[in-house]
Amino acid sequence: MRLWVIALRRFCLNMTTIEAVYEHGVFKPLIPPSLMNGQYGRIAVELYEKKTADDIPGLAAQVYEGLSDQDVNDIEAIALNRTGFFRKKGGYKWQKPV
Repeated sequence: MRLWVIALRRFCLNMTTIEAVYEHGVFKPLIPPSLMNGQYGRIAVELYEKKTADDIPGLAAQVYEGLSDQDVNDIEAIALNRTGFFRKKGGYKWQKPV
């Protein structure tokens, strides 16, 4: 096992994820990849459903699923707290909302 991992590290330069769509027997990248012509690689396909604007309200409703009302209120207070948004050098110390 150890020898295999060493061999894999030796031949695998790096890994990158390329979003693509499969059309007419060819994977077409959605954004031009930073690959040289003729460069070899391996493709692993991860299937997922394409989301549309109509899906957004349903997805947004799941954000707070399973949280208590107090947890939701704390998260909202943190998200709306802009006192440290343009913080000065030295950082901002988080304070629990009242």
